[in-house]
Amino acid sequence: MVSSQSMSSQDRSLAEIIGIPFPEFDHKNEVIDPFAEDENRDQAFKEELTEMLLDAFIETHAWSTARLKHESLAAAEKFEAGISNIMEIQQDQGTLTSSLSLSSSPSVSPSVASNSSSISVFGNPRFVACMYADGFVCETEQTRQRLNEFIGRIRNAIAALTNTMLIG
Repeated sequence: MVSSQSMSSQDRSLAEIIGIPFPEFDHKNEVIDPFAEDENRDQAFKEELTEMLLDAFIETHAWSTARLKHESLAAAEKFEAGISNIMEIQQDQGTLTSSLSLSSSPSVSPSVASNSSSISVFGNPRFVACMYADGFVCETEQTRQRLNEFIGRIRNAIAALTNTMLIG
């Protein structure tokens, strides 16, 4: 009987345990709320990342645009410095023409200036090629024209030589 009594107390305790109601599973606090928090955090991260990428793109575009302008200005300054050095050497040697001077822009009388068109070279008014309405051309423009004619003659000579070599 002892064994049946211990068995019944064991059964009873199991029956009592099984009879105890389980606590309700709070799916809202355990699953839904953490998932919604993760979704909100992910959305906030995506928005922040998008904003940061847009800022980076805009800054990169502004930098690349400004870089081109800066490099162009730097190159123009370099060329102008080179031309200034050449003009200084010409002035030291006494070969600098009077129409080009380092101290000021070419001097043109007001009556002649109204009848002329001038082109600024490298954006610097010191280096000006001008052609007057009456057909007079500055020394700089004459030199440029002579140089172009010379290059044309050299090209013609090279073409003639290559044709002769191909035929012969």
